[in-house]
Amino acid sequence: MITLTASNGSIFLNNGSFLRSNSTSYLNGDSGNGGAITLTTSIGNIFLNNGSFLRSESLSYYGNSQYGGTITFTTSNGNISLDNGSYLRSASLSRFDSGNGGKIAFSTNRDIFLNNRSSVQSFSFSESANSGNGGAIALFAPTGNITGTIASSVGSSLSSVQSFSISNAGLSTGAGGNINLDAKNQISNLELLTLSSGGQAGIVRINGFSDLTLSNLQVITSKTVNVSNPFGGTVAFQLGTTAQSGDVFVTGAGNLTFDNATTLNATTQGTDPAGNITITSPSWVTFQNNSRILSNTTSTGRAGSATVTAGQGITLQNNSQITAQTTSTGQAGDITFNAPRFTITDGSAVSAETSGAGQGGNITLNAPTAVNLVRVSNDSPVLSVQTSGAGQAGNILINTPSLTLADQARITATATATATNLQSGGSITLNASQMNLAGTVGVFAETQGQSPAGTLRLNPYQADPSLQVTLTPGSQISASTSGSGNGGDFFITAPQSIFLSGAGKLAVETTGTGNAGKFEITTQDLTLTDGIEVSASTYSQAPNAGRAGDITLTSTNFTLSNGAAVRTNTFGAGDAGNIKVNASNTIDLNNGSIEAITTANSTGNGGNIDIDPIDTQIRNGGKVAVDSQGTGTGGNIRVVSGNLTLNNGSISAITRSSDGGNITLSLQEWLRMNNGSYISTEAGTASSGGMGAILISKPGL
Repeated sequence: MITLTASNGSIFLNNGSFLRSNSTSYLNGDSGNGGAITLTTSIGNIFLNNGSFLRSESLSYYGNSQYGGTITFTTSNGNISLDNGSYLRSASLSRFDSGNGGKIAFSTNRDIFLNNRSSVQSFSFSESANSGNGGAIALFAPTGNITGTIASSVGSSLSSVQSFSISNAGLSTGAGGNINLDAKNQISNLELLTLSSGGQAGIVRINGFSDLTLSNLQVITSKTVNVSNPFGGTVAFQLGTTAQSGDVFVTGAGNLTFDNATTLNATTQGTDPAGNITITSPSWVTFQNNSRILSNTTSTGRAGSATVTAGQGITLQNNSQITAQTTSTGQAGDITFNAPRFTITDGSAVSAETSGAGQGGNITLNAPTAVNLVRVSNDSPVLSVQTSGAGQAGNILINTPSLTLADQARITATATATATNLQSGGSITLNASQMNLAGTVGVFAETQGQSPAGTLRLNPYQADPSLQVTLTPGSQISASTSGSGNGGDFFITAPQSIFLSGAGKLAVETTGTGNAGKFEITTQDLTLTDGIEVSASTYSQAPNAGRAGDITLTSTNFTLSNGAAVRTNTFGAGDAGNIKVNASNTIDLNNGSIEAITTANSTGNGGNIDIDPIDTQIRNGGKVAVDSQGTGTGGNIRVVSGNLTLNNGSISAITRSSDGGNITLSLQEWLRMNNGSYISTEAGTASSGGMGAILISKPGL
């Protein structure tokens, strides 16, 4: 045991000075425990410089080793500093069974410095048998900071805090010890590692007692397999293939900022699951300047999940990334955000991916005030789930009253061309009462190969009765396929009302051989206005081109105005879908249109239009039309209504080169037409068939 006490002064170890309290056996015998080392001062500093070190070890070359001793630094009003490669080490090392590493604790009311590749280590190492546990390490500076400086020389640029357990023989391995860091405002320029070659890696806990900034902090919980020169000075290790990583907890008492490439990494490369990452603040959590959370699996183990909770808001900016990924059969982790406001901007992104057979992770945003997603420099997704292998992509869920996508922001759920999963693709559910898409932005559930696309759902937030979606030109929300897999379905639902406006597009589409999904809107009062387009289209010219999806609109009252349109189209060999409008009360087409179109170069058949309200008004240039310009058969129009009023409105079935469509009107009361209104069928000069029929029926006629 070594105890140094300076009641009114400081303790300095300089230029390779050391304190060592070891138990060593060089012959065929076991070593004893390492002795405790305690440095205490009331008002002064504790300072190790220029390669100075403290060791408390149990070391046996040909027998078993016992426990490393406890190392404690305590000062009430001074700094604790390790500089220029100085280090602390509590270890148990043996070529046979080894014991546990000892505890290491720093406590001060001022600052803790680990500069220029200095290190704090507690570990257990066995060359050919069983290893014990790494010891717990605690750095406690509740009114100060814990900081390091970046070394300019060759080698590791960061000072490190390490607790690990390694058995090079691959036998029983203990757990890595826990690491606890407590500071007031800043923890920076450090590498924290909890490692185990076969057991559980330790937990990393970081606590802030005020507004806390984590800057250039690297946190890794994983597994080690090899150690270079374990009986000498520096311990070097390599990440390996098995063992469970530890959990990471970061808690702030105020604002919590991840800055300057700070990385939290919970990874598994074997059969055991990775640890989870949990971040909590009562105020704001900010990720900035290339900060990252990584949760990955490269084997059968499940990757860890990441949960960020903030009392006021969460912001990702300046190219920060949060990623959950699997490249093998293990399941990717989930990513969850809980805060009143959530913002992504400046090239930042959140993604969950699978490129192997494992299930992709889910992304969930719970923001009871607002979600704002902005992408300025390019159109890379800001939120994405993806599969490019045999695994199924995860899902995206957003719960917020107000969702805004601006500039080039995109939300995507993608099955790539190489994906082989034949279950449903990743789905997107947006529970947001107010959605604003401003720019060349979009929400896309898509497949590019044989895998089916996922489902796309738009709903109001929680118990809100109404949904309002506003789109600007170039913005789009779609479920699509460009491969042989079927496109996803698209559902928009609200209990009371849905208001869709702006010159953007809501669509289900196919550009490949897969069929587009169905499109359904369900509410009581449905309004489409200001140039918005609801469409189901097929584009491929291949002989086995996919069919466009069907559109079904179900409401009590339906208003289509100011250039808004509902369309099902074929631009190629696939058939267009059908449009069904079920309005139990009224339909008002006020300068709006419902159309089923086949274009000039298409060979697919046109879709049918079926309208079924009590009262139908088509006015101010409003129209219902089937228009076949290709070689396929034109679709038909059927209107079943109590009353039908056309005021500068039209119902038409036109064909250029095929049989004309039929128009059937089944009315309970009256048909009124004025101001240039018309009902017509027309066959063009290239038509090989006859003109479509117009049938008007009314009870008693």
